[in-house]
Amino acid sequence: MKTYQTLAKLSERAHLLDGISGLLGWDQETYMPSKAAPIRAKQRELLAEFAHTIKTSTEFEKTLASLIDIESGTILMKESDPAKDASLRSWRRDFLRAKKLPTSFVQEFTRLTSEAIFVWDKAKQENSFANFEPHLEKIIDMLKQKTEYIGYKEHPYDALLDEYEPECTTKDVEKLFYPISQEIPKLLSDLIERQRRHPKKLPNIKLSADEEIEISKKVLNLIGYDWSCGRIDLSSHPFSSSYHPYDCRITTRIESHGFVTQVLTTLHEAGHSLYEMGLPVEFYGTPLGEAISLGIHESESRCWETRIGRTEAFWKFLLPIIQEMFPGKCDSLQADQFFKEMSEVTPSLIRTDSDEVTYPLHVILRFQIEKELIEGSLKTKEIPERWNALMQSLLGITPPSDREGCLQDIHWAMGGFGYFPTYTLGNIYAAQLFEVFQKRHPDWQERLQRGEFEFIKEWHLREIHTYGRRYTSHELIKKITGQEVSSQPYINYLGEKYRHIFH
Repeated sequence: MKTYQTLAKLSERAHLLDGISGLLGWDQETYMPSKAAPIRAKQRELLAEFAHTIKTSTEFEKTLASLIDIESGTILMKESDPAKDASLRSWRRDFLRAKKLPTSFVQEFTRLTSEAIFVWDKAKQENSFANFEPHLEKIIDMLKQKTEYIGYKEHPYDALLDEYEPECTTKDVEKLFYPISQEIPKLLSDLIERQRRHPKKLPNIKLSADEEIEISKKVLNLIGYDWSCGRIDLSSHPFSSSYHPYDCRITTRIESHGFVTQVLTTLHEAGHSLYEMGLPVEFYGTPLGEAISLGIHESESRCWETRIGRTEAFWKFLLPIIQEMFPGKCDSLQADQFFKEMSEVTPSLIRTDSDEVTYPLHVILRFQIEKELIEGSLKTKEIPERWNALMQSLLGITPPSDREGCLQDIHWAMGGFGYFPTYTLGNIYAAQLFEVFQKRHPDWQERLQRGEFEFIKEWHLREIHTYGRRYTSHELIKKITGQEVSSQPYINYLGEKYRHIFH
């Protein structure tokens, strides 16, 4: 047991360093002066070196090897239990990945992406992909090198995807995404035709950016967001960043996209934050105190954003509160008509502003481009043209500028290839999980309309958060639902919901 505790302490030290680096990253996107970018890159490079050194040290390897056979994965620890066994298997997996990457590579990649975030932000503001392209090309070259270090069985993209969704392959994603790519365009066409029979009746309500932020904070208060452990700030791209269950931060956009989008964005990021706050604090620094995968993380955020925030019950509760907050500005809105109009399905340019039906098509586009870049069939300079062609093919629209096209997301500047698929995997997982939630809480909509949220948080805490990484994402879905992962419940949900709204 003492050896296990030694391993946990080493792991905690690496987590602390990663957390400090993450905090510097949060500062970089919120408050850091722009000229500080070069020194920030060096700071994060140093922290990455220290953390990687711990994770791959002789001490870590020897301690781990005394508890689990690193070659075969056989548990060697005496007096173990299922939770500790799962923790050891996760440690072994992480060690094997980390050991394959030279510390110098980790340092260089951290510095490169830290600098690229600043370049991307400036390029986006100036609508100049050409200014960002050289940095992106370097990132992709390093990612190709990373796939060779890590290794893969079938597709080089597997090595990158596995970082965000453990034990998931490119083939697995393609199998889940294919039915979506076939069914959603047909549903979209049907809904656009149906919507022609439902003309808009409501006025265009405009609130200031400050008023929208006030609404965001109100929503967080209403769902029981713990301000002693979290906060909300502004950034060019909304994100959630957590370093410990007691330090979880979210941001929303600086620029206004309308108060409905602001509410949904806030709920999305709050879903991430609530997951991190719900992880067992006593296991901090070990796999039992970490989130399972980004796919499960996204299932939490998309659940709050779509299965709660995009319901008529939620807006019947929230709209009167907003009307009371800003008298005279939106008094004419009626919840039922308002909900129908905010649920309108229309192909849009920006992924984070897109409706539920078209959202997965945005993700499929990015997944396709990432695969092509990593396998070498697409060159970096060809991204804008390829992006626009896929937008036209999948959504029937073409971005008028790169700012509204291939420059809209921060993920590539962060080096996050393999990240985008987890957004739609999250929707797939959420659909299956919510089927179980509805069966256990058949009155959930009535309770939601009354402004009850605690029972929702308790269900997620009990069924998902408390386990840390004890299970893989597919194992957890099977445990809760009794079914293998399938995209069909997600497809069914979208079809049934929106055909009912626009009947």
